[in-house]
Amino acid sequence: MTKTRWFLVLPLIAAACGDSSPSTPAPTELRSDKVRVTAPTVTADDAAAFASDNLAFGIDLHLALRANQPDNFIFSQTSISTALAMLYAGAGTTTAAEMATALHFGLPADRLHPAFNALDLALTTPPSGGSAAAFRLAVANSIWLQDGFPVLPAYLDTLATNYGKQSETYDGVDASVNDLVIAGFSQIRALSTRNGEPQQASRPFDGGRDGFVLAEGAGIVVLESEAHARARGAAVLAEAAGGSVTSDANDIVAADPAMQRRVMQKALASAGMDAADIGFIHAHATSTPVGDRLEAQAITAIFGADVPVTSTKGHTGHLLGGAGALAAVVVVQALQTGQANRHRHQREE
Repeated sequence: MTKTRWFLVLPLIAAACGDSSPSTPAPTELRSDKVRVTAPTVTADDAAAFASDNLAFGIDLHLALRANQPDNFIFSQTSISTALAMLYAGAGTTTAAEMATALHFGLPADRLHPAFNALDLALTTPPSGGSAAAFRLAVANSIWLQDGFPVLPAYLDTLATNYGKQSETYDGVDASVNDLVIAGFSQIRALSTRNGEPQQASRPFDGGRDGFVLAEGAGIVVLESEAHARARGAAVLAEAAGGSVTSDANDIVAADPAMQRRVMQKALASAGMDAADIGFIHAHATSTPVGDRLEAQAITAIFGADVPVTSTKGHTGHLLGGAGALAAVVVVQALQTGQANRHRHQREE
């Protein structure tokens, strides 16, 4: 089988730190024509099994969180399990089976979701003689999906009838510079606290780095097959020789070292290359103390200590979902010019 070659023909980059909320596009709402069931049928046996399963998941979650949290902490197991149940409603085959095992979903889907509905309604119904203003446990207000992907009507019906929710779609939106995202990353101590010199807070691979800096931006490339690019006479800037993707759930900022080495090895194999063929590496390098160290160790293990390595996050901050596309543009420019950017703000090895 002949391998299709893919060419990059147009790089475009934009990046900025600041509040981009005025330009955030409005979502498209996907609606079901069904309404929420306000009196779900749940047998006593199902209610007991559901309560037992929820308790088991809560205990598992508590033990997992406590292992990495020496201080007192508060979490809502009901909020988490309900939000995940809404995702589970759209899962199938292996994914559904694995989610059910991890979340202790013992009831079949057609009885599980009504049980979640009954629980939520019980939490929001005022007691007899109590205030009409029921306590509301805000669990999840919508499911956000990628625009353009097909959604089964049955999934929308499940969300509407059992959770009273609709779905919204966004087309590639990742607007991260806002209070909620900043608060979340601050809570896990992933952001830099170098507030005295914010312009120099993002410093990948620097010995004094203390976290990343949130930013927003985009990188755009046109990726075409060789045949298509040649046929229209496009000016080819680079070739995507190969690549690899792995799924690493080890930690939100500290990747599994073995998984990092594996994805590099798989990318080399996909391109039909050896480590010695690589003359330049653009690293993810977000400026977190642990993440940069693990990435540097993985790069050294696969490519040795002599290959040039650089990163752009000292210039731009971390664009989260936009970081990879921006990196692709930077790498293409480096190949075109024969020059790579320096690590900005790196003072200590």
